[in-house]
Amino acid sequence: MARIHDPPVRPWRFLVSTNRGLEAIASAELAELGLDQPEKLYPGMVECAGPPQAIPRLNTDGRTIHRVLLELGRGDCHSLAEIATLVQRVDLPRYLDTDQSFAVRAQRRGDHPFESPDVESRVGQAIVESYEGNDRPPVDLDTPDSIVRVFVREELTIVTLDTTGQRSLHRRQQRVV
Repeated sequence: MARIHDPPVRPWRFLVSTNRGLEAIASAELAELGLDQPEKLYPGMVECAGPPQAIPRLNTDGRTIHRVLLELGRGDCHSLAEIATLVQRVDLPRYLDTDQSFAVRAQRRGDHPFESPDVESRVGQAIVESYEGNDRPPVDLDTPDSIVRVFVREELTIVTLDTTGQRSLHRRQQRVV
């Protein structure tokens, strides 16, 4: 799981994935768990705000959610170069230490002159370039310590850090309550 250092001044923004059609139920659950302004971003995704202390609670107590993603950046991007610029504006060393391996996973929806693997490659390159000198985090595509997830839907691009890890929360073992 990613290490998170000093919190930014602004409230933290989260994207929380769920099953399509359960966004209203997930929003109500997020409000119960103390998150602010939960609302459907698009099918299967709810956005909300909250303190960094909410991350462990969401990942352990959330029953209708699959992933908890910390939003690092958002912008209108029409090209891979603009997506890379968005990533370079993020203070990545605050979230990703040089001893943590990372991978980039991208989801793209809409008509673009590039594919998801192109986004993954360019964002990975931008992350490595954002570190000075030779002290940069290693890339591990199979079992990374941290996962940077990038969502490109039409012109909107959102860069996130996955706080859940490799396995979606819906794959947890059944709990007895």
